[in-house]
Amino acid sequence: GGDPLSQVVLYATTYPWMLPASVSAVLIVALSIGSWRRFLASLRVRYETWWVSHLYLYLAVALALGHQLVTGSLFEDLPPLRWAWGGLHLAVLLLVLVCRAGIPLARSLHHRLRIARVVERPGWLELEIVGRDLGRLRGGQFAQWRVLRPGLWWQAHPYSVVPSHDGRSLRLVVSGDGDMARSLARTRPGTRLWFEGPYGTLTAARHAGAPLLLVIMP
Repeated sequence: GGDPLSQVVLYATTYPWMLPASVSAVLIVALSIGSWRRFLASLRVRYETWWVSHLYLYLAVALALGHQLVTGSLFEDLPPLRWAWGGLHLAVLLLVLVCRAGIPLARSLHHRLRIARVVERPGWLELEIVGRDLGRLRGGQFAQWRVLRPGLWWQAHPYSVVPSHDGRSLRLVVSGDGDMARSLARTRPGTRLWFEGPYGTLTAARHAGAPLLLVIMP
């Protein structure tokens, strides 16, 4: 029979770790609404803003963990579960650090990719990429590319890999005339690239020799 709002305030201010959990809930709801396509289109949210905002989901998960461990009734009855639940979160954190930071860093250092040439076409941009051991990056795959120059190093963009005819370089095709395309057009040859990936298995290596049908959906 109490006032719901007052009860929520009471929970958030008096229960252990409930205030950070409340902040976590607000973050998750806000980021979920911010991912709605119509919302993004109506506010003309840039891709870079959308991408960076989702990093706050890691913060939301961290803020929500404390109240689960301290006030969770299941953990009070079975204390070993508290350690198991905390250990699962730690394991996921380690996987995120390895897969999203460690492996991309190691692969980028191994391939030593850099921009050899920037070619502007009507409506799109072509980046010629050179480096080491390029045979592992096949056409048909894509990766999250990070250009190591001021203003661009902190953001990653998904571009497909297009092999060149000589086999000694790769091409990245950037369509449109957005902010990223204009920034890349001013990038000097020799600029280093880091990448996360590659992703995708639809490559020529999968072809078994049978006839193929390519369907392009608009």
